[in-house]
Amino acid sequence: IYGTTCWSAAPKDFVKRRIYFTRKADAVYMIVFATDRPTVAVPGLTDVKGVSMLGTDAKVSWKTADGALKVEIPRFAPGASPVEFAPVFKIVRQREK
Repeated sequence: IYGTTCWSAAPKDFVKRRIYFTRKADAVYMIVFATDRPTVAVPGLTDVKGVSMLGTDAKVSWKTADGALKVEIPRFAPGASPVEFAPVFKIVRQREK
């Protein structure tokens, strides 16, 4: 993802889960190599305006609850996934006022 930097607020234990984060401006990008999980919950990320998956127009179900962002990983028919290895989610955050 061009022009991104490390997201310093990323949960440190997510590396063990094979989930990585970068950031640019008011967006955080979540790269999920652990596609065996139906849902990913990111603690502390509650100021979210929208979540999309790069490379597809498929709707991404998400919500903020219990102090975390919860993202459902979309499922695609075999061969229909827009990515081969790791979906990337763009998490748009609300700007501070």
